[in-house]
Amino acid sequence: MKLRYKKSGLKQLYSMTQSALKIWACDELEQMGYDAVDYDDGYLYAPGITPVLVCAHLDIVAKTPPASVKDYHGIITGYNANGKRAILGGDDRNGVFAALNIAYDTGAHILLLEDEECGGIGADKFVASGIAPDCGFIIELDRRGINDAVFYDCDNAKFERFVLSYGFDKALGSFSDISTIAPALGIAAVNLSAGFFGEHTTGEYTEFRALERNIYRAACMARSGRVFDYIPAPKHNYWRNDYKYSYGGYWDDWGDVTYSVTKDKSARADNVTYLPAPKDAPSDNDVYDPDNDPWEIYDEYAETEERIAVLKKNIADAEQYELDYPDSEMYNDYLEDWRYELEDLELELEYLQWEIYDSESTIEGSYKS
Repeated sequence: MKLRYKKSGLKQLYSMTQSALKIWACDELEQMGYDAVDYDDGYLYAPGITPVLVCAHLDIVAKTPPASVKDYHGIITGYNANGKRAILGGDDRNGVFAALNIAYDTGAHILLLEDEECGGIGADKFVASGIAPDCGFIIELDRRGINDAVFYDCDNAKFERFVLSYGFDKALGSFSDISTIAPALGIAAVNLSAGFFGEHTTGEYTEFRALERNIYRAACMARSGRVFDYIPAPKHNYWRNDYKYSYGGYWDDWGDVTYSVTKDKSARADNVTYLPAPKDAPSDNDVYDPDNDPWEIYDEYAETEERIAVLKKNIADAEQYELDYPDSEMYNDYLEDWRYELEDLELELEYLQWEIYDSESTIEGSYKS
């Protein structure tokens, strides 16, 4: 499968507002031959010829898109006008990029939704429209990572086996647009990784190769011709019922970890890195001094550790892919770079561990004196 839109096209998407992206996507779909595009309030729907609905959302969690993006060997990051890291918008510009490439390759039904980050407003409007695509299942690309497949409240075991047979791993999620659309249409749905990491933070980045690979896998799924009904999972009274209406969370920096959470502090992310709090960590009443931040080394340690985990998974996936498809050259240019980078980062992590140990020993000694 050759992408209609290359990496340079993805970078352009990061710079667009939601309204501009919606207009551009509509024009692109019409140029592909979609002749009945429904450009309505809250959504853009293009009926296709392949009986699969592919969806993504047009908005990002930031108020404005990044002023610029940088690409380092397929790792894409966003920056504001002052040159500081900014929210990239891979959540979910990557999904829009994927959906349009899949549309070009397969002719699938395409649904691009507005204001998902505000609680799935576009999804509600689409359901209210009464449009009912004749589709066998729904693919959404709005999930962090490389191999995740999230089914939410869809409990169709056959559909899960079908999706996981493409190399994805079942994961848990809180809410996305298919949480509303799938039960309303009665069609099984899955949310697949779209190659972004650190979403909703200024540390967000995209692994382009991960995105590219999942476009290919999603397109293969779309061409399968399979049909799966939506089977609702047993209902439980738990915090996700309110999550939709406070979606996006807020910043929380208490304790020994910093990340974005919902208003229910008991609902913690599964993949956060817990580190010992520095002994001179500022209290809530202290004024933050960026030039004298005792947390800085811990943040650097966590970021390095996260990047190492990503690289290890990328390398393992790439090696497995080469075993499965020995004639493919898809990862030839990347594996060697990833291995060198991994080696360097593991040495850096060891150095940071010694720095943390030395700084804590010095602080502890000063307390005793």
